[in-house]
Amino acid sequence: MIEMMGKIAICLIIALLLGFVIGWFFAKALRSEKETIELDIEEGENRNDLLAKIAQLKQQYEAEQAISESYKERHQSIKEELMSKLAELDAKQTMIHELETSNPDLASRRRVKDLEQALQEKNAELKEFELVLIKAEETIERKEAYIKQLLQQ
Repeated sequence: MIEMMGKIAICLIIALLLGFVIGWFFAKALRSEKETIELDIEEGENRNDLLAKIAQLKQQYEAEQAISESYKERHQSIKEELMSKLAELDAKQTMIHELETSNPDLASRRRVKDLEQALQEKNAELKEFELVLIKAEETIERKEAYIKQLLQQ
């Protein structure tokens, strides 16, 4: 009988040790699963922050594109106006040259002087247009560089 009680006690001790080991493994597995879930939650929050930042950058990019397009349109209209002024200037220069060669009397000389004065005024106006055009091109280049920088980030 004592022998049987000894065998039962040994079986109970082995069952206790087995239960302890199995319980320890379950606890470890559940703990790592809990940590995994917490990491997933943190990554989800980081992902949401990144998505919000991406949406903000897209809006900023679209706004910069709209500004760039308006500068391009303005640049084009100024360029067309400059070209028309240049054509007008060329026509007046041709007319002055024709007057100087064909009719050297006093009236034509007055006319030539008036046309030369108008030519100087037009040249000054053209220089102003060129400055505006240069500034517009520089602004477009800066904006395009800024947009490229945003896209690279």
